[in-house]
Formats: sequence, structure tokens, C-alpha cells
Amino acid sequence: MHQPPGSAAVSMLAIGAYAAGRGQHAAPHRHAGWKVTYYRTGRIDSIVDGVRYAARPGTVLVLRPNASHEEIAHTAYSNYYLLLDAPDDQAWPDECSGRAAQELGHHLAALVREDTRPDRRSPELIKALVTCVDLTLQRQHPDQRPEPAEELVRSVEQIFEERYAERLSIAATAREAGVSVSGLRRHFVTRRGLPPQAALQAVRVRRALDLLRTSDLTLPVIADRCGFASASHLSRVIKNETGSSPGRLRPIRTGSPVRHLLDTC
Repeated sequence: MHQPPGSAAVSMLAIGAYAAGRGQHAAPHRHAGWKVTYYRTGRIDSIVDGVRYAARPGTVLVLRPNASHEEIAHTAYSNYYLLLDAPDDQAWPDECSGRAAQELGHHLAALVREDTRPDRRSPELIKALVTCVDLTLQRQHPDQRPEPAEELVRSVEQIFEERYAERLSIAATAREAGVSVSGLRRHFVTRRGLPPQAALQAVRVRRALDLLRTSDLTLPVIADRCGFASASHLSRVIKNETGSSPGRLRPIRTGSPVRHLLDTC
């Protein structure tokens, strides 16, 4: 029977979530196994064996066994990290961004959730998620570089992930990527099945939903932080995307004045 590439050779050693404040740098350290880190928030410099990487939200870094690693925290930041037992010559890249990084972020988040619920932990599910991480990384290895159009789309997706809060225009983004607006639209529709404006809005909606579900920020503040023109604009988009008003998507917190404000939107 054919064995899926890498599935039997890769296993999880540890999974977790980490957060640190501005200036809480991580001193040089090493891990015996592979380490995959998905940066969720903040801005840091990650130095791996003397090579400096600018880690931003959505960046994934892959550290080889026994690599020297340190982090310079320019802001508060948070990440998911996954330690893996895998062959030293595993065909994985040093970093990922764009859609592949988003997929890895989802896989690591699912592993964290599963690992923190001992009564519901499923070895089969964890094994399947680790296999997804392995295969996603293998597809990003330099020996399997994507076509130029795919690289272009991924680079624009990275811009969306990093700068969704700004008043980004597709025309300006296309110029920055070195392509015409029509060319950018064509590549997105061909490879993602939607135009770039819809891809940008999807990022903004995802970030807004995260804030709705995890914070007490008011709707105008969330709209501003996520690149929407106004609270009413955000409310219309959320209702169109989910079928519910922002207030009904926010967990009930007893005595919270914000809940009443959002229920009226």
C-alpha cells in the first residue's frame, strides 16, 4: 500500500501558545526537534542561526533541530508553536507566508485546542493534523516552488494579512506587486476563485470576528482596527457574511455595557 509522504516519520512532541510583552526578548536557545511557529500578533525580529527574519502576523518560521534561535520583541506579540520529531533532512522550507501560512495557522490552532482538552483529545485527530502540517510544509519547499502567478497571489495575500487595517486600495496593491489591476484580478479569480477585493474583505471579516468574540472593544473601534469605513459598514458586512448582527456573535458577558451597544447595531 502506498504510504503518504512523511506521514509515518513525523510526530508531535509538544504544542502550545505563547505571548510576551514589548521588550520581553527571548534569549538564544535551541530545540532538539523541529519547531514550527505561527506568529499571530505583534512585530518581532526572529534570529535563526544568525539569519534575521521580520516576523509579522501570519508569518510561519520553521526551525531545524538544534538551530540557535532568539527573538527581539519590538511590540507585544503572540504565537502558536509546534515541536515535531522528524528526520533532519525533512523537505520543509525555512519560512512560509500567504495562504500556506494561513492554513498552517489553522492547523496549529486546532492542535492547541485539542491538546488543551484532555477529556476530548483524539490521537487520531492529532495525527491527522500533524500530517496536514507536514504536507503543507513540503509543498512550500524551494524544490517545489510555485508558478510565478501563484507567488504573486501569495505575496498580495501577505500584504492583506499584514495591512488589512489600512485603507488599502487594490490599484495601489497591484502597483506595489508590479502587476496591472486586471492582471491581479485575473490571477486571483483563476487561483482562488474570487477577486482580490473579496480576499481582502475576507481577511478583515476574520479579524473583526476574532475581536468580536474575544474582546470588549466597541464596534466603531473594531471597524477602525480592521479597515472598515464605519461601524455601520462593518455591521452590514458581518450580517451579510454570517446572517447575524455583530452583537449576537459576541459571547454574553454579564453586566457588560458593550453587549447592549452591539445588540443595537
